[in-house]
Amino acid sequence: MSDDSTKQRKVPEESSTLSEDSLRATLSSSQNSIANIDGLMLFVGDKIRGYEMISIGEGSATLVRNGKEITLHVSEAHKKLK
Repeated sequence: MSDDSTKQRKVPEESSTLSEDSLRATLSSSQNSIANIDGLMLFVGDKIRGYEMISIGEGSATLVRNGKEITLHVSEAHKKLK
């Protein structure tokens, strides 16, 4: 079985934009980080709605589309769900 972790994944397109509340949670480690955007688990390099995930930090995720970067933050409402 081959290791597909370095291949770019494309997730289903539901709408063309991301909202401020799209980022639900992040999990960061020294080897891998993951972001939950609208219920989908994404890694750096994954694409969603035309955006590419370029970094995941503690409570934030940065994506780029057409050369424009956006940074989403986990909302206070989502933090209270922990």
